[in-house]
Parts: sequence; C-alpha cells; structure tokens
Amino acid sequence: MFEPLDFIEQPTLTKGDLVLVLCDLMGTTRRESREIVDSFFDLIRAELVRGHDVKVANFGNFELRLQAPRPGRNVRTGEPVRIEQRTTVKFIPSALQMDLLQGLVVQRPPKAPKRVRNRPAKPVDTSPGTPQINA
Repeated sequence: MFEPLDFIEQPTLTKGDLVLVLCDLMGTTRRESREIVDSFFDLIRAELVRGHDVKVANFGNFELRLQAPRPGRNVRTGEPVRIEQRTTVKFIPSALQMDLLQGLVVQRPPKAPKRVRNRPAKPVDTSPGTPQINA
C-alpha cells in the first residue's frame, strides 16, 4: 500500500499528480511518466470503445451501461424533448476498495456560495391591520 500523498495541495488527485508520483516511485522522467499514464488511460478508453468492460483487480471495474431513452425538457424553453439512448460507463469499486473506504471521513472544502441575483427588495406593507411576520 502507498502512504497518503501529503505533497498534493488540492483535495483531488489529478493526472499531473499521478505523473509526479510515478516519477518519484519509479525514478522515471516526467516525460516517460506522462507517456505511461497516458498509455494506461488510452488502453482503458480503447477497451471501453470496443464494447468491453475493464476489470482492475483489487481496484474496481469499469462497466458499460445502456441508458434507456427518456423524456426531458429544454431548460430554456421548457419544451419537452426526447433524450436518446446512450452508453455510459459505471465504476464499481472492488470489495478491497470498499473495505478501505469504510469509516473514512471525507473532508471536502466548503462549496462556494450560490450566486444571488440583485433584485430590489419588495416593499413591506406596514399599514394597520396587515399581519406582520416576525422572523
């Protein structure tokens, strides 16, 4: 097992980070490591495009799934549209991965606040006899 990669500053491991880790572990140059990482992902991608599932022992499986056609809506117009059938990839972690992840508390950075539109405040009716809501 590998130790946690403490030198990685962001909470997400990127392809570039994989290249750097491979450089350190294998003693390769960045260029060689990049070619290895790219070749690995190209191989997985090629097998999926051929219609084959990819199984990586003690890590997980990449399985092709067929999504059935379904009704949808055009976001701008609200008009109903038909979403065609499509093939997607689902990752299913191995039992070992699931065991390792149990009890793991994921520390995620806080989400950015939602954008609020600058709308003028509604006038408040303060005339007598109007019910007032106290917040």
